[in-house]
Amino acid sequence: AAASLIEVGFRLGVYEAADPELADLLHANRRVAYATIDPHRAELADSLAQRLSEGAVPDLGVDATPWFLAFLDIQPLAEGHTLVIPKKEVDYFFDLDEGLLSRINLFARDVAKQIERAIPCQRVGVAVIGLEVPHAHVHLIPLQSVSDINFERPKLDVTQEQLAATAEHIRTA
Repeated sequence: AAASLIEVGFRLGVYEAADPELADLLHANRRVAYATIDPHRAELADSLAQRLSEGAVPDLGVDATPWFLAFLDIQPLAEGHTLVIPKKEVDYFFDLDEGLLSRINLFARDVAKQIERAIPCQRVGVAVIGLEVPHAHVHLIPLQSVSDINFERPKLDVTQEQLAATAEHIRTA
């Protein structure tokens, strides 16, 4: 399960600065690296979880509680595409214990309302896929049409500055 936060860190670019050796490993062989985490890397994932929860990537953060983080996806399907994750290491969304499962949905609802205030959309769509990253997470995607939530579509090409501005807009909405 520790691989999931390494994936999150990789996608957010945290490991580029935090652990160049691990970043090289992930760049070289992402999928194998996720599946073959050793105890040292599990400790790194734990420290990444701590850094994320302490705001190590504040530019992309949208909201946080003691149990959950919400941050922008760096490969969004739409402006404002946000990931909601539990801080607890759980691979499969439906393996979350009853309390966390209930609370993550309530937290996601609150984040979705923030997104709706900040990003013009008809609704915020919700998706739980669970195949790409082995850490329970929820996608919140601002929608104009049902095709906006098609994960086979090309992702938006956005800069770090654009993501940071969008996150700030959602945080202050």
